Amino acid sequence: MKNRITSVVILLFVLSIFATACSGGNMSNNNMNINSTTEDNSQINNDNNQSEATSTPEEVVATQEEATTPMEVSFESDVLPIMISACNQCHGTSNIKAGLSVVSYSGLMSGANNGEIVIAGNAEASKLVMLVASGAMPKSGVQLNLEQIEVISDWIDQGALDN
Repeated sequence: MKNRITSVVILLFVLSIFATACSGGNMSNNNMNINSTTEDNSQINNDNNQSEATSTPEEVVATQEEATTPMEVSFESDVLPIMISACNQCHGTSNIKAGLSVVSYSGLMSGANNGEIVIAGNAEASKLVMLVASGAMPKSGVQLNLEQIEVISDWIDQGALDN
C-alpha cells in the first residue's frame, strides 16, 4: 500500500509540474536541481554499490521486512491529531460541511452526506485516502504530507479500529 501511495503522490507531483510547464507557469521557486553531472551520478552509484556490498542477506531481509510492516496505528493518538489539524476547519464541531465530522471516531466512520469515506481494511478503496492523496482535500490549509497519508492508510488497512 505504501508503494501505491508513493506512486500516486509522485504521479500527482509530475502532473503538477507538467501542468505548470504547459500553462507557462514559473517554476523558479522550485529548488530541485535536475542538471546533475555524470560525476554526481557515478558517486551515487558507487555509494550504493558499497553499501550493498557491506550488507549481509539477513540484514537486507530484516530491513525489507521493517519497511513493509507498518507499525500498529492508533486512531486516538495517530489519526485523530492529523484529522483535527488538517480537517477541523471544515469538518469540526462548529462547521460540518458535507455532513462529515472528523473530530471523533464515530463521526468519521459515519461518513458524509454521500456515503462512507472509510472502508475498514481497504485504504485503497477509501474515499478519505483518495481525497487526501490526490490533494483534493483539505481544500483550504496545508495539504497532508506523505507520512500523514501513510498513517491514515495504514490505520484503515489495519481495520480502522477505534483504538
